[in-house]
Amino acid sequence: MFDKNKVADSLYGLVGFESPADPQYIVSVENQESRSGRYATDSPYCKISQLAAVQDYYLADNDQFNDYLSRLQKRSIGEVVDRVINEPSYIDRQVLYQFANNKVNTETLPAGFVGYKIRKSLDKNVAFEITRIFLEFQGTGDFELLLFNSSQKEPVESKTITVIGPQQVEQLNWRIDNTGEYFQGDWYLGYLTDGLTITPFERDYERSKIISTITHLHFQPMYCSGAVRELFNLDETDNASECWGLNPDVTVFNDYTDLIIENEMLFASAIQQQMVINAVQEVIASARSNREQQIAEENLSFLIAQLEGVEGSITGMIPTLRKELTMLSKQVKRLTDGYFASGFQLNTLS
Repeated sequence: MFDKNKVADSLYGLVGFESPADPQYIVSVENQESRSGRYATDSPYCKISQLAAVQDYYLADNDQFNDYLSRLQKRSIGEVVDRVINEPSYIDRQVLYQFANNKVNTETLPAGFVGYKIRKSLDKNVAFEITRIFLEFQGTGDFELLLFNSSQKEPVESKTITVIGPQQVEQLNWRIDNTGEYFQGDWYLGYLTDGLTITPFERDYERSKIISTITHLHFQPMYCSGAVRELFNLDETDNASECWGLNPDVTVFNDYTDLIIENEMLFASAIQQQMVINAVQEVIASARSNREQQIAEENLSFLIAQLEGVEGSITGMIPTLRKELTMLSKQVKRLTDGYFASGFQLNTLS
């Protein structure tokens, strides 16, 4: 698994488009950038003038045309990485508390921040996502759910939630991947208690307080007295036995985002080829559907042959890309063999 948006944004500019001599076509500085020294326009079949002619909106201005080129590049990046990174990535998924709870007694909230300290294994490939959270509160009212990382003062994620009943679920999709300045360290999920009009139900029925074992993660209930809406002094936190009305649903997975970004040059050749293929396909599709775009039948057949190949005479761009992707997959496999460690259970937290 990888974050497609982060990968597309990071690898954007790895392969560029050269600006043509014709001054009516202006390729932006961003679209000309090529950290690899490769350009889609190195191919005689990828022409800026042709791409300008086949846009959906024929009156598009220069900014709109460059947006079109940006989308073509990012789509090509996504297509290449999708075809190379295809190994199963799922590790584990658990709801923190799986057993039934009796909604009778309520907890006494201290003043400050209450929630969970989350410690992740140090494997750099491991990521997790809090997909949703089950809430168990008495009363109604609003509270702000916060997620902190020990590396920065401001919350990494936050959401104001309106509690309307004793049991409800909120979708979060808070993904903690292995990129950025805070993918390691400790995490704190919870809320501030000041001014609340709701009270969490106590988990005091039979096995209701048993915390699930989640591969690579450990959750410890905690609180910090007097905390405000920023990361508190970690020396002033205390472990707790309360559950605070929060029951997160967590997925753990192997994440390839960092591996892709840190080894971007491996993907340059394949992305260049994919950009050329996509450009040619745009021209072919436009020639077939747009009556104002006149391309002779023999020219259209020639482009299709260059794209798909002709046995015994023309290799074709698509078969050539397939071979490139096969080689790239082997290179990435060698990287991942050292990058991804075997899973283990993290059951202790000091």
